Amino acid sequence: MAALIPLLGIISNAELISTNKYHKIAFGFFGNESIKSYIIVLSIVTLLFYFFRGVIGFYYNKFISKFSFSIYLHFQKMLSRKFLETTYLDYLGKDIGDYLKLMTKELVNITTIYSSFVLIVSEIIIFLMIFTLLLYFDVRTTLSVTAVLSFIGVVNLLYVSKKIRIQGDVRELAESQIYINLKEIFSSFKLLKFSKSTPFFLNRLDSNTSKFIDANVQNQTISNTPRIMLETSAFMLVIIIAVLIWSRGSAGEAIASLSLFLFALFRLLPSINRIISSINIINYSMPSLDIISAELSRKEYNYNNQNILFLDSIELRNISFSYGHVNVINRVNIIIKKGEKVVITGRSGSGKTTIVDLISGLLTPSEGDIFVDGISISNPAAKLWQQKIGYLPQNPYICNDTVEENIFFGMPPDYEKLINVLNKTQMLDIFTNDNLGFKVILGDGGARLSGGQKQRIALARLLYAETEVIIFDEPIASLDKNTSNEIIELLFDAESNKTIIAIDHSGYIKNYCDREIVVENGTISAFNLR
Repeated sequence: MAALIPLLGIISNAELISTNKYHKIAFGFFGNESIKSYIIVLSIVTLLFYFFRGVIGFYYNKFISKFSFSIYLHFQKMLSRKFLETTYLDYLGKDIGDYLKLMTKELVNITTIYSSFVLIVSEIIIFLMIFTLLLYFDVRTTLSVTAVLSFIGVVNLLYVSKKIRIQGDVRELAESQIYINLKEIFSSFKLLKFSKSTPFFLNRLDSNTSKFIDANVQNQTISNTPRIMLETSAFMLVIIIAVLIWSRGSAGEAIASLSLFLFALFRLLPSINRIISSINIINYSMPSLDIISAELSRKEYNYNNQNILFLDSIELRNISFSYGHVNVINRVNIIIKKGEKVVITGRSGSGKTTIVDLISGLLTPSEGDIFVDGISISNPAAKLWQQKIGYLPQNPYICNDTVEENIFFGMPPDYEKLINVLNKTQMLDIFTNDNLGFKVILGDGGARLSGGQKQRIALARLLYAETEVIIFDEPIASLDKNTSNEIIELLFDAESNKTIIAIDHSGYIKNYCDREIVVENGTISAFNLR
């Protein structure tokens, strides 16, 4: 707006060319012979100024947006890597709702913090430039205006910012609970259909949502306080400036100085408001920064990347393991030869899954060590060893994606191998007879598949990976007898040359195994089956 003053001034009063030294210099610089030509040139210069100002503003906003979202991408990569490097035991102690919130909402808040900080810096630069100009023209009036504006800033820092930070903590807690409540409702959808507990879950969600909304309402209400104070103070500042200027000098000089300060105030007040608003936004979002900082500062593990060929055996030597103070495995010794088929049995809660998790390197023993061909895999996990293991759980994970992507699972695509594994698992005809073929979407969690089909897709994925060791964690527990028999026969026929470690309650899998390991009260007994 201030850039229009020279043009408007010369249009309204042509005598400024001779009385104003800046117009006199510009008139001579452009070599104008008439006032009309000078006004035309000044108009073009003003238009070019606003044009380039708009272009710079466009690219500045683009830069800020790109910078903010690059921050989002940077932190997302760091958090994703940190999550995937989390030990299995730490993972078990986490709530998936917290992770989802961390990877989404908290990262958005982080970008808001950084973009607000950049805005503060840019507005401070503009403020200092205008402040320096005002000091040059009138020190006393400038310092008086600064005193009033400083008072508003101090009030914001001492009162408003503190209140907003409190509301930010309330918002963070309520939002965490909302994610947990939603996860519970989505995960128990089928159960809630047959339950009278639906109002309980909805009321709990409503309660946390109300707290979240209240925190946001409080934040917005408190955040508007500095703006209201600035708008109210603007009239007081105009009076102060007018009185201070009018008390000195001639009327003409007073009007010129007053106009300068009014235009400066017109630019400064929004700038100060943006600075204060950005500070408040940062305070409101600070809990997100605290959470992400805590997550990124977690201990990093130095993984054992020593090459493991697995030519001979897996040995558990004097292994003990405890969950907290509860001793689950007590001084266990097992040797599993390459190519051997072993079934692990025992009562529920006896420690079968814990032993398998120790063998796979997901858990680190409290005492003892685990060796593959004499190489320890317990410091705290062997990535290269885990890459040699294929895992088939009781409830396999199926992505909401195509058949082929569920089997490739991030591995390089090989359609000849894909056809081969689908044929082995007796699923090829189902998809080749479909119009979409391998592009059929299987639905969230394999919603479009039966229980047996899910296991076959998971088995096809396992066969596609071509790992040396196969771990089955009760793969037929939820299937009917006929389907169970088919799956087990497919498993052992397709992987007859692999080392297989299976957990089983049914008693059927041991018919295909060389040895049975019975787990009871944290100890084991081994029996040859062949």
